[in-house]
Amino acid sequence: MNRFFCIFSILALMLPREHLNAQQCSRESLAAKYWQYRENFNEHFIMIDRRPEGCVGNGIYREEGVHPANNTEQEHCGFSFLNGYSLPATSINQSPSGSFNELAMIDRNTIASDFFDQECASGGPSHGTTAAHNYLEMGEETPHQMQWYWTMLATEYALLRQNGQWEEAGRTLEELYLGLQAYRRLDMLANCMAQERYEEVTNNFEVENCDDNHCLCGFKYVGGSGTYNDNFQTDTQDNCPFTADLSGYTGLALREDATQELEALHDDSEDRWNIDLVSGDYAMSSMPPCTTATSQTCYNVKGKNFLSSDQMFALMEGLVMIKKYIPADATITTCDGVVENVLDIAQNIGKGLVDIAQNETRRINWPGSEDCCDAQVHISAAAGGYLSFNYAGLEIMYNYLSDDDDRRIGLLDGYLFNQMGATTVPIGNRESKFYLEAMAFGVDIAQWPNTFNTPIPLSPISSFIRRQLIIQGMHTENVEIYLLINNLLFPGPPNLPVDKSWFEDLLCTAPCGGPCQKPANYDQTSADGLLVPPPTGPVIWPTFDCPNTPHWTGQRWEGLGGDLNWNEIHEARQFNGLDFMALYNIYLLSFPEEQTEEYYNPDRPQEIPYGHLFGHDRIEGPTTLCPGQAGNYLILPLNAGSSIENVSWTTTANLEAMTPHVNPSKVRVISAQTPSWINAEFDEVRTVAQYHNGDNTGNTVEDVCPTSYRKIILTETPNYQIGPYINPCNGDFQAYAVDAEYHPDVTYTWGAANPSTGMSITGQDNLIDFVSIVPAEEGVQVQIILTLIASTECGQRTVTQTVNFETCDNGGMYERQILISPNPAQNQVTVAIVQNQGQPFVSNDPNGIRLRVYPANGGATTLMDSYLTSNGQQFNVGTLPNGLYQMIATANDLTPVSANFAIVR
Repeated sequence: MNRFFCIFSILALMLPREHLNAQQCSRESLAAKYWQYRENFNEHFIMIDRRPEGCVGNGIYREEGVHPANNTEQEHCGFSFLNGYSLPATSINQSPSGSFNELAMIDRNTIASDFFDQECASGGPSHGTTAAHNYLEMGEETPHQMQWYWTMLATEYALLRQNGQWEEAGRTLEELYLGLQAYRRLDMLANCMAQERYEEVTNNFEVENCDDNHCLCGFKYVGGSGTYNDNFQTDTQDNCPFTADLSGYTGLALREDATQELEALHDDSEDRWNIDLVSGDYAMSSMPPCTTATSQTCYNVKGKNFLSSDQMFALMEGLVMIKKYIPADATITTCDGVVENVLDIAQNIGKGLVDIAQNETRRINWPGSEDCCDAQVHISAAAGGYLSFNYAGLEIMYNYLSDDDDRRIGLLDGYLFNQMGATTVPIGNRESKFYLEAMAFGVDIAQWPNTFNTPIPLSPISSFIRRQLIIQGMHTENVEIYLLINNLLFPGPPNLPVDKSWFEDLLCTAPCGGPCQKPANYDQTSADGLLVPPPTGPVIWPTFDCPNTPHWTGQRWEGLGGDLNWNEIHEARQFNGLDFMALYNIYLLSFPEEQTEEYYNPDRPQEIPYGHLFGHDRIEGPTTLCPGQAGNYLILPLNAGSSIENVSWTTTANLEAMTPHVNPSKVRVISAQTPSWINAEFDEVRTVAQYHNGDNTGNTVEDVCPTSYRKIILTETPNYQIGPYINPCNGDFQAYAVDAEYHPDVTYTWGAANPSTGMSITGQDNLIDFVSIVPAEEGVQVQIILTLIASTECGQRTVTQTVNFETCDNGGMYERQILISPNPAQNQVTVAIVQNQGQPFVSNDPNGIRLRVYPANGGATTLMDSYLTSNGQQFNVGTLPNGLYQMIATANDLTPVSANFAIVR
């Protein structure tokens, strides 16, 4: 298993701030934790359609010879679909061997059920053995997880672009494309299943329990107590000519279509990841795993596996975040060479979601039923198919998503939505989330008055909900993240008040290995299982340990916000961590000053700028070693009291780790090479308190964080270049020693000479200012000869460069110019546009002033593309290597202006 960069910080949310700081919940540790979560998620909770060669497929259709073979795969509408791909599983449930309970198998494992099939659980990689049997949870919450998955990807894309990680941002955009295609696949499948059910009726398959044996779905699927969608017993005509709509944009979709193929995520190396079954209505309706044929369509109707209003709201929220952070021209190219526009797909999906219930009754109607059935068939109210009270909320969010298709909210829709909010938000009713979601993702709440009779946007009625009550409701419903999101969607000012430290503490508190649940009786249950005699036993439980951290028990932004009733928890579960990942990215976007650590994916070190590596300063030892020399290197733990275990040192080929599995380790240089590095892979282990019901149990548990640090080692003198930075009218006459990184072990010796005057100066830093040998006259030609000698213990290099320029002749002031400070920069710069005698330039461009950064040598690669919305705005340039750059500013009322700046670390 790959291991990357989780520097944990398990901190109780209620601890004082000073204690948090003492535990070193640093920016670097949070970034490291994010990428550890990201790796766990992609290894264990999702499969995507990325080919071995690195490109992506279309995420919808299976291609022979490309994907894992499955000789029992099903066809729908004549196509074989990539079932389950790009759908985020909610959790992995730890179950004892042979004990797939009803939650995993649904009613296929209940003897009294009409659908019992004892063969359903056969065929998994560990079935029939004593290995622990875990199951991957798919179900009605999958669209909610899709929302946070899309949000995580859209915000990750934005952050990668801000940090100049263009190739990695492209990979994230491809993953987002596949996530959107997964929804389209669910839409296509839902429509295909409608067509297939009409064909089954024509063939008299499972039409019993209806008046004339031709009903859409029989009593066993939709009748009896506790069942849903009883109107599906409507009589149906034979030979109905319904044809499925395969656009993927109809708005009717399955909630999930996972099959046992996702068992490919099975990992034998750890009990907690050894997935042996995929649970969900779609999986249990298909063959395999079951052998008894059912109407797959009706089984999914029975299990409420078609979209309802709360899933539609969730998906629309994710689409809104895509609109915010994905540019209109962002495209990906599939392995087949097809170019796809990601935002276009998102907007078309949103249109389908808002259109499907745009009928007189605001119901989700079953495709073709108006022509093929004796009465209109629809998803029942109990299954979430009536949108009469919350339809206006979909329209409000869609109006943010759409470019030019604003939906005016009808009088009745607005009235019902208003009444729902007025009656549910004040008392914290669960239905209040519909109102809160629509407001958070569609309305600038900070501009919402604290008085009654506030006009709802594009609506003829007014709202009775005050701004303060909306804010209070978000706290009551444990969706505080919506406050940050609303500020990002409507950057203001004004903005909603948020407590930055509260969110930071929440991030610090998240356990290294991801949110989890370990019931108080788990160890006792495991011990009892060993006492079960053969042939039934022993009942083996998986080895499972995790910290039950307050406020992080999985799905933080859904349900009870993570504060569950532990007395009722009977399952051990490892959650997907999307709740943490979404918050981390949104936190960084909300507070740009926290972006001082570089944002990049350490799982792909070949794309990381040289020297910008997690943990560089956490490996103690010499940074320069010459051929034949050796040095000792010590891994420093981040947290006091934690231990370093399972150490493995690796190096570039020119180095040798003489003691590869101990800390400290001795490393020897065989030959000079650039770059050279050592890598330490290890577990950082800390003992933390175990909680249940938010209370400290008095017991402890180990939080194990797989971590990796990398340190650059100088084995020769870096190949420095001279980077002149000359702006005569600003009085800038400097030159910099330019390499990918400023090396503290290098000695610099400068010389600058003016051959016309005979004047010269010397310097001993990584830069030299030669203004003292530049003539004071205006408008004269000047030549300066620069010499740099860079030395290390391993030798020295000398480089010279001649620069020619003309001194300023305009009084030292441009009409409009860019001010970049500090210059030279390190990781953060502030940017302002001024005019005349230094007055701030105010643009009337509604998008702000566009800022683009290019290599100063005239290269065409755009290294940063962002917008200046206020003078003095801060930008992160931390992922740009040392060197010279040009920043160009444009706006609809600004003639393009540019300025050079240097980055020196």
